[in-house]
Amino acid sequence: MKGRLHSLESFGTVDGPGIRFVAFFQGCPMRCAFCHNPDTWNPEGPAQYEMTPEELLSEVKKYKNFIKSGGVTCTGGEPLMQADFLISFLQLCHEVVSVFHRPFDIYTRMDCPVELHTVFLCVLVEFLDAGS
Repeated sequence: MKGRLHSLESFGTVDGPGIRFVAFFQGCPMRCAFCHNPDTWNPEGPAQYEMTPEELLSEVKKYKNFIKSGGVTCTGGEPLMQADFLISFLQLCHEVVSVFHRPFDIYTRMDCPVELHTVFLCVLVEFLDAGS
């Protein structure tokens, strides 16, 4: 399976605590009025990257020395539009948790659409970092 990623940021400082590797997923149905990334809305729009979860993890590992006090943020777009890819990627991250101090964050609007989120939240919560 391949995920469609709008872009990757190897030294993110505004999408969670510390220095983060940020994966911006392509596609979002929400159309939030003050969205910072409206260019990610179209699920069929241009994606810089189409990669497997393993390929994305390999990319993340290249920056482990920079992000060890931060971690990984999955944002968008709406990551849950590619839930199978997201879950596979987070499972892989969970397997290499010793590489990261705070590895797992997903930035998504949890207030809508409820039906999309409730299907996957129980699975995702196992792989997300609750913070300290």
